[in-house]
Amino acid sequence: MIVVLAAVLLVLVGGSSVVLGLRVRRRCARRLREWTAVEATVVGRSPGAGADVSQEGLVAQYRWHDGRVRTVRSAVSRTSVPWRSHQGETITVHVDPADPDEAAIVVGPWGEQRAVGLTVAIGIVFVVVGLVVGVVALSLR
Repeated sequence: MIVVLAAVLLVLVGGSSVVLGLRVRRRCARRLREWTAVEATVVGRSPGAGADVSQEGLVAQYRWHDGRVRTVRSAVSRTSVPWRSHQGETITVHVDPADPDEAAIVVGPWGEQRAVGLTVAIGIVFVVVGLVVGVVALSLR
Protein backbone atom coordinates (compact mmCIF):
# COMPACT_ATOMS: atom_id res chain seq x y z
CA MET A 1 0.00 0.00 0.00
CA ILE A 2 2.81 2.43 0.85
CA VAL A 3 4.50 1.72 -2.49
CA VAL A 4 1.30 2.54 -4.36
CA LEU A 5 0.95 5.81 -2.41
CA ALA A 6 4.57 6.66 -3.23
CA ALA A 7 3.85 5.96 -6.90
CA VAL A 8 0.80 8.22 -6.82
CA LEU A 9 2.85 10.94 -5.15
CA LEU A 10 5.55 10.66 -7.84
CA VAL A 11 2.92 10.95 -10.57
CA LEU A 12 1.30 13.98 -8.91
CA VAL A 13 4.60 15.81 -8.31
CA GLY A 14 5.84 14.96 -11.79
CA GLY A 15 2.59 15.98 -13.42
CA SER A 16 2.59 19.28 -11.54
CA SER A 17 6.15 19.98 -12.69
CA VAL A 18 5.23 19.25 -16.30
CA VAL A 19 2.14 21.48 -16.17
CA LEU A 20 4.04 24.34 -14.51
CA GLY A 21 6.92 24.13 -16.97
CA LEU A 22 4.62 24.03 -19.99
CA ARG A 23 2.61 27.00 -18.70
CA VAL A 24 5.79 29.06 -18.35
CA ARG A 25 6.91 27.94 -21.80
CA ARG A 26 3.54 28.88 -23.32
CA ARG A 27 3.66 32.32 -21.67
CA CYS A 28 7.15 32.95 -23.06
CA ALA A 29 6.19 31.67 -26.52
CA ARG A 30 3.17 34.00 -26.49
CA ARG A 31 5.46 36.92 -25.67
CA LEU A 32 7.68 36.04 -28.61
CA ARG A 33 4.69 35.70 -30.93
CA GLU A 34 2.41 38.56 -29.82
CA TRP A 35 4.58 41.19 -28.18
CA THR A 36 6.61 43.71 -30.16
CA ALA A 37 10.36 43.11 -30.33
CA VAL A 38 12.36 46.29 -29.78
CA GLU A 39 16.02 47.02 -29.32
CA ALA A 40 17.15 47.97 -25.85
CA THR A 41 20.44 49.08 -24.38
CA VAL A 42 21.92 47.25 -21.41
CA VAL A 43 22.38 49.76 -18.60
CA GLY A 44 23.44 47.45 -15.79
CA ARG A 45 22.47 44.59 -13.52
CA SER A 46 20.27 44.29 -10.46
CA PRO A 47 21.34 41.91 -7.70
CA GLY A 48 19.72 38.52 -7.30
CA ALA A 49 17.42 37.85 -4.39
CA GLY A 50 19.26 36.64 -1.31
CA ALA A 51 22.28 34.47 -1.93
CA ASP A 52 21.16 33.38 -5.42
CA VAL A 53 23.61 35.41 -7.49
CA SER A 54 22.93 33.16 -10.49
CA GLN A 55 19.62 34.99 -10.88
CA GLU A 56 20.95 38.51 -11.03
CA GLY A 57 18.74 40.65 -13.18
CA LEU A 58 19.76 42.32 -16.39
CA VAL A 59 18.59 45.95 -16.63
CA ALA A 60 17.94 47.45 -20.06
CA GLN A 61 16.26 50.56 -21.39
CA TYR A 62 14.18 50.87 -24.54
CA ARG A 63 12.38 53.69 -26.32
CA TRP A 64 8.74 52.99 -27.15
CA HIS A 65 6.77 54.50 -30.05
CA ASP A 66 5.58 57.35 -27.83
CA GLY A 67 9.20 58.46 -27.35
CA ARG A 68 9.36 57.61 -23.65
CA VAL A 69 12.35 55.65 -22.40
CA ARG A 70 11.34 52.70 -20.25
CA THR A 71 13.36 50.26 -18.15
CA VAL A 72 13.02 46.49 -18.03
CA ARG A 73 14.55 44.24 -15.38
CA SER A 74 14.67 40.54 -15.96
CA ALA A 75 16.20 37.60 -14.13
CA VAL A 76 18.30 35.70 -16.62
CA SER A 77 20.62 32.77 -16.20
CA ARG A 78 24.34 33.45 -16.28
CA THR A 79 24.62 31.00 -19.18
CA SER A 80 22.10 32.78 -21.40
CA VAL A 81 23.11 35.19 -24.13
CA PRO A 82 21.70 38.34 -22.45
CA TRP A 83 23.73 37.60 -19.32
CA ARG A 84 26.91 37.85 -21.37
CA SER A 85 25.79 41.23 -22.67
CA HIS A 86 27.78 44.16 -21.38
CA GLN A 87 26.70 47.64 -20.45
CA GLY A 88 26.02 49.67 -23.58
CA GLU A 89 25.29 46.63 -25.78
CA THR A 90 22.03 46.30 -27.67
CA ILE A 91 19.70 43.39 -26.92
CA THR A 92 16.14 42.54 -27.92
CA VAL A 93 13.29 42.91 -25.46
CA HIS A 94 9.64 42.08 -26.05
CA VAL A 95 7.08 44.74 -25.16
CA ASP A 96 3.35 44.27 -24.61
CA PRO A 97 1.75 46.64 -27.17
CA ALA A 98 -1.30 47.05 -24.93
CA ASP A 99 0.88 48.09 -21.96
CA PRO A 100 4.31 49.35 -23.04
CA ASP A 101 5.47 49.45 -19.41
CA GLU A 102 5.24 45.63 -19.46
CA ALA A 103 8.33 44.21 -21.13
CA ALA A 104 10.49 41.13 -20.83
CA ILE A 105 13.85 39.85 -21.89
CA VAL A 106 12.83 36.52 -23.39
CA VAL A 107 15.54 34.04 -24.30
CA GLY A 108 13.84 31.76 -26.81
CA PRO A 109 10.54 29.92 -26.31
CA TRP A 110 11.68 28.34 -23.03
CA GLY A 111 11.88 31.72 -21.39
CA GLU A 112 14.21 33.54 -19.11
CA GLN A 113 15.51 30.40 -17.47
CA ARG A 114 16.72 27.19 -19.03
CA ALA A 115 15.55 25.47 -15.87
CA VAL A 116 12.03 25.41 -17.34
CA GLY A 117 13.06 22.68 -19.78
CA LEU A 118 14.73 20.77 -16.98
CA THR A 119 11.59 21.07 -14.85
CA VAL A 120 9.49 19.53 -17.63
CA ALA A 121 12.02 16.73 -18.20
CA ILE A 122 12.27 15.84 -14.51
CA GLY A 123 8.49 15.95 -14.24
CA ILE A 124 8.16 13.47 -17.10
CA VAL A 125 10.70 11.17 -15.44
CA PHE A 126 8.74 11.32 -12.15
CA VAL A 127 5.49 10.48 -13.95
CA VAL A 128 7.04 7.53 -15.80
CA VAL A 129 8.78 6.17 -12.68
CA GLY A 130 5.59 6.62 -10.66
CA LEU A 131 3.52 4.76 -13.24
CA VAL A 132 6.04 1.92 -13.49
CA VAL A 133 6.30 1.58 -9.70
CA GLY A 134 2.53 1.66 -9.37
CA VAL A 135 1.95 -0.96 -12.07
CA VAL A 136 4.64 -3.27 -10.64
CA ALA A 137 3.30 -2.84 -7.08
CA LEU A 138 -0.26 -3.60 -8.16
CA SER A 139 0.79 -6.61 -10.25
CA LEU A 140 2.62 -8.14 -7.26
CA ARG A 141 -0.52 -8.09 -5.12
